Amino acid sequence: MSIVNLKKETPKIQNNKKFELISSIYNSSPSIIAKNSKINGTLHSSGTIEIEGSVYGDINTKTLIIRQSGFFQGKIIAEDVYIQGKFEGNITVGKISISQTANINGEISYQTMSVQDGACIDAIFKKNNNT
Repeated sequence: MSIVNLKKETPKIQNNKKFELISSIYNSSPSIIAKNSKINGTLHSSGTIEIEGSVYGDINTKTLIIRQSGFFQGKIIAEDVYIQGKFEGNITVGKISISQTANINGEISYQTMSVQDGACIDAIFKKNNNT
């Protein structure tokens, strides 16, 4: 006879609840670039893309999440961008949220922006009312 524990465990949420719950806000499942993956090229999505591995190229999507282990180099066009990992390049975005663990180098054109204390940023920011 075996005993099954049907108790629902509460997921562990790391330092910033906001970034951990982002994926659950949207109705569709995200496209995830796994931690040990490396992609070169152009990605287009009408939903959410999460980067845990490395991406080199261009991304055009509704929502982009660069997780703490993620790295992106290239050009991003998106409605929403959440950065916890490393970014190098250009971003044109409506709303950008930068985590305390982010490392950013590049140019960012945005409508609204939030930055947590501790983020490492070497970038040119341009407020854009037409994104």
